Parts: sequence; C-alpha cells; structure tokens
Amino acid sequence: MIFPALVMPRRLLTAAFTLGFMLPWAVPAAGKPSWLPVTPAELAETRPQINPDAPAEVIFWNMQVDDADQPTRIETQYIRFKVFAPDRADQLANIFALGDAKDYDTELSARLTLPDGTTKEFGKESIRERPLVKSGAERSLLGRIFAMDYQSVQEKFLAVPGLEAGAVLEFQWKTRSKAVYLGDLGHLTGWILQPDDLPVRALKLTLIPPDSSRVDRRVFLFNTDPAKVQLKRDDKDKIFTIEAHDLPSLMAEPLAGTIYDRTPTVFLGYEPFVLELEAKHIRTIVVDVKKNGPWANLAARWLLIEEGNSARSKIIDKYAMNLVQGAATPLEKAKLIHDKVSALYRDFARALKTRKPDDVRNADRGWVSLELMLQRDDDHAHLQIHEGQYLWLELALNRAAGLNSKLVLMPSRKLARFNIKMVCPPFLDNLAIAVQIDNRWYVSDPLRHPSLPFGVMPWTSQGDIGLLAQEGDQTFIPLRPSPPQESIITTTGKLQLDEEGTLRGTVRRKITGQPAFNLRAQLLDEETKVQEEKLRDQLSDELRNTTVKVLKIDGMDGVGTPLEVVFEIEYPGFAVVTKDRLILRPALLRTADTSPFSAATRRRPVQFPYAWGELDDLTVTLPAGYVPDQTLTPAAPILEKGQFYYKTALNFDPALNALHSRREFVLFTPDWLPELYPRLKGWFDAMASSDQAEIVFRRSSETAAPAAP
Repeated sequence: MIFPALVMPRRLLTAAFTLGFMLPWAVPAAGKPSWLPVTPAELAETRPQINPDAPAEVIFWNMQVDDADQPTRIETQYIRFKVFAPDRADQLANIFALGDAKDYDTELSARLTLPDGTTKEFGKESIRERPLVKSGAERSLLGRIFAMDYQSVQEKFLAVPGLEAGAVLEFQWKTRSKAVYLGDLGHLTGWILQPDDLPVRALKLTLIPPDSSRVDRRVFLFNTDPAKVQLKRDDKDKIFTIEAHDLPSLMAEPLAGTIYDRTPTVFLGYEPFVLELEAKHIRTIVVDVKKNGPWANLAARWLLIEEGNSARSKIIDKYAMNLVQGAATPLEKAKLIHDKVSALYRDFARALKTRKPDDVRNADRGWVSLELMLQRDDDHAHLQIHEGQYLWLELALNRAAGLNSKLVLMPSRKLARFNIKMVCPPFLDNLAIAVQIDNRWYVSDPLRHPSLPFGVMPWTSQGDIGLLAQEGDQTFIPLRPSPPQESIITTTGKLQLDEEGTLRGTVRRKITGQPAFNLRAQLLDEETKVQEEKLRDQLSDELRNTTVKVLKIDGMDGVGTPLEVVFEIEYPGFAVVTKDRLILRPALLRTADTSPFSAATRRRPVQFPYAWGELDDLTVTLPAGYVPDQTLTPAAPILEKGQFYYKTALNFDPALNALHSRREFVLFTPDWLPELYPRLKGWFDAMASSDQAEIVFRRSSETAAPAAP
C-alpha cells in the first residue's frame, strides 16, 4: 500500500470516537409507534427460559444503524422484555446510566402489557431522574483512587407504574445525530448487546455503513461466544448483520473494567481510504502489510503527518540549546523540554476555557508556526493554536537537543483493553511522544491539563502497548505502569472523642501520583468554593455518616508534587458509650470500608486502575478516665511480596489518654486473573475484618461512675 504525501488541512488529525448505550440525542419516531402483537404464549410464560433466577428476559431486540447519509446517523430500536420478578427488575426502566442525564435529550415510547391483556402506553412525560448508585464498598474505594463524585451522577429512567410478574414491557425509539465523522483517521462506535446483564433470547443488529468506495469498514466482536453470536456481511447490499441468541445473564462483578471489557459488544470502525496530508518534504512511503504488519499503515501515515509539522529551524535549534544548557544527561534534557512545553500547553488550555465559543472554533481553524510559538511563548492566549502543535513543538525541540524521539499512538483503557489483532485507527487515539534514553522508551504526554511529569502517563494508557510512528515494520513499545510508591495517599490527624461518642478533629491528607492527577482533573480551574464543595461531597461519600468541612487545598497547580487537603470531620455515634465501657474501631477513617469482593467465585479478571498505597497515621484522645480493657494486639499482617501488603499498629499513651493507630496498605499488582481471585478476595476480606475490629475501653476505678441507689 502506498501513501503519498499530499495535502492535509492545517489542523491535527484526530480520530472521531463515539461510544454509548445507543441513546445519543434521541427523537421519537414520526407519528404513533407501531407495536407488534404480544402473543398469548408470551403472556402465559411463568418461568425464564435461559437463566432460572433471571428477574426478566429480553424476548427480542431489533436494532438498525443507518450511516448511508453520513454525517447523519439514524438509529432505530425495538426491545421487548418478559418480566418474572418485578421487585428485582428495576433496571428495565433504565434508559441510560452513563454520565450526567443533562447531557442527553431522550424521547421514546413504551408499552406495558399485563398478563390479562390490558395495555398501557408511556412517553416522554414518564421520564424521571435519580442518582446513580454503586455499592458502598466500591464507592469508598473508588472515591479515593479515582476521585469519583457519584453524588453528581444521575441516570434517567422511565417510571412505569403497575409492573407485575408475567407482564411484557416494550420500548421503541429512534435517534438522529451528527455522530458519523469520517475525516482524518476514522470513526469508531460501540454497541452493547446485553442490556443490564439480562438474558437475551434473540437479537438482531443491522449496520448500514456509508459508501464503501470512501471508507474501509470493519466490524469487531468483543466478549462474544461464537456459538451464540454470528457476524454476517452482505457485500451486495453493503450491510453487516449481527445475530445473537440465548445469551445468558452476566454476573455483575466489581472492578471488572469498562462495560466494553465485560459485556458482549460490537464495534464498527471506519477508516478513510484517502488521507490528505501536508508535508514540507514531499515523499512516498510504501507499506507492505503482510511484511510490515497490519498496523504499519497507521504508523506510516502519522510519520508523514509529523514530518510535515515538526521540522526544525535555526530558531528552534537555538531555543532548544538555550533550554537544555547545563543539563548533564539526556534524561535531564528531556525533562527540561517536557516541562517547558507542558507549561506552555497549560497556559494555552487555561486561556481556551475563557474564550467565547466563536473564538474557540476560529482557533481550531488556524495554525501558527512553531517559531512564532517560541517567540511569543509568554502569550499563547491570543494565538490561534491547535493543541496538536504542542506535540510537534516538543518533537522538534527534542531532536534539536539530540534526543531520539518519535510520536507514539496509545490506547485508552476507558474504552477496553487493547487487542492488537483488532486493527482500526481509533483504537489508538491518544497521541504522545516517546523518547529513547539508554535503550529504554520514556513517554512524554504534554497535552494534559493538569500537567504530568516527564515519563508519567495517565492510568488509562498504562499497562498496554503503544505504536511508534515510523517507516517499515510496525513497532510497539511497552507503556509501563507506575509503581505503587508513586501513588500514595497519606492521611494524618489528631481527633477527640467526647463522652457521647462523637468523634471530631482535623485531618490532613497528602495525595501523590495517579490519585492526585485524578483529583486535580476534577477540581482544576474551578473556583475555590466549587473545589471545596466537590471535595466535601467526595469525602462525605467515602467517610459515610461523617460531616466534612474542607479547610484548605494546597498544591492544586503542582506538577508531580503532592496535593494536600485539610478538612474537619464530625462523626456522631462513632463510639458506643455505656455506663462503664467505651467501644470504638481503631481504623478511624476506614470504618465504612468493606471488601468490594463478596462473591465466592469470579468469571472476569479484576482490574484496578493502577497500583497504589495508603498510610493512615491518626491519634484520638479519649474522654478522661478510660483505659484499654484488653491487650492492644493488631491483626496479623498480610505480607505477599510484590502483590499485597497490609499492616496495622496500635499504641495507647496513658499520660495523654490517647490511642495512636497506624494503618499501611499497598496493592502492587492492579490486574488479577480469575484463577487468582480467591487469594485476592482473602486478603481484602482479612483487611476489612481488621478495619472493622473493635477495642473496648473501661473506666478506671478512680473515675468509675457511682453505683445506682
């Protein structure tokens, strides 16, 4: 395959990417919906056909996606459920549960047929919203490491009163969207084939792509059983059909990756046959897919793109030499250049947030030279710069400083685990720079706001592989995950317990690495009041039953430095107080934690976002006159080299009447295969048991309460 360097529009090529539960910007079908008759046999059913304990089953699900008139996409769906246990079938009313409901405009029609044949129809007037709820164990754990604020996430659902056993519930909807963007490197869309993990008796998905003379069309099946899901391609009518039958329900398992990692999914990818490029050095690259590998096409295309945009000049060479002056090693040079370009991009990103929408659109159309970017490096707010130019700038500066640098294309775990056999450009839609130093590749990711240090990637790209933009054979490099010692959450504080059992005090939390990046991404560029409110909500969700007041947030603008939060807590009823006894749990801030793994067995791998560690070092002063009623013996430590670490320590100081507790935890390995699940579950169960353990204090004889008359 030959890729000539022709003409590229003056903007960075990007891969369009659309994923979801089939419901973007929905509009109802014209006129009254046409319902298929519900058969007497369907109404007479009393038991599920596929899973005996299923609360409901999908009788049929027909979908059609029409991209023939791109960029307009028309999607139609008709799904019919049979209800067996309405008290456990609440998910049938869910329209979608991903993202904030205000981001969607959904209209649909529904019909409920009761066992006696009575029918009721519902429409837009029956749509309601409610908070998206996760299990307490997952919320507490993911709140710390993901910095997720579940309290702000809503889901839309259809309020269908009168749902009863034996009823048949149906939905129809039609969507129109400008979702199909075929420019640049293509488009990728995913559809989930199993709603809410319910069994599916029959499913048919028809895909009508655009004219095949314009794009290469590829369909991929994820997590599917070949005996139950078939893909058919009709070259005459230029359509794809996916048919599925007897799909069993899927066990909802915590920390199982994205929904596309664990649910039967179809991905439809488009890749343009003709790629328009602009290169100052016109040349041709010949790619032999059989010899160089199927990803060599994409690597060659991006090589031509970056060659046309990252050329060196005398100004760039002089700037690079001044920038790295005094650096003793190539690693020091790379860090200096990365820090400079990241700072420029950070200023640009902040300025972009303050621009009017028309100004942003204009900025996307215009490019400036790399030389002008350097000459006006203190004022990028008024330049029409596309963010991709900062990649080209860092590449040019690296090469001027004598560093071996290449563009690297990375996957995102927000989608699913990368599969090298599924060749489609949008699966590698994150761009960064790879720098080779002492036979090791370091990744520089300057297009991040908040900024990341040199050699650090967001967790969504870690643990996979990245494709180098180059000629010849396709070359992938490892995207090394960050070690746990780089992502530590340290919590310290001095607290007081009163006679009523209320715990109060001030706590300081220091956060580094990936959890700090996640939290900065949520709070950066917000007003101080908004930052404090969001952080308060997150901490309140983590420390349930506790009132939290955020006092200070330090290090928000730091790069690779700790993020520190100071907050006050008040926890009524933390300790149980009787006439002569006081009972409390020494893991003061972990009393809401339980193991996220309740099931005895596991079918899918466990996927934590990254390796991390926690250190809690807290002191609580007790009411006067209490002493331990037992020997303070901590739980047995869990020491599994390179896998899991948990250790606690307890100490009571009678002079200060204070209990000091120390808790250390490290998860070294973020990914666990199902066969290793029993060991992982055992460790988390033991840790949760230790965190929930209680200590009894008694009143000393000198302060014992007077006997009742």
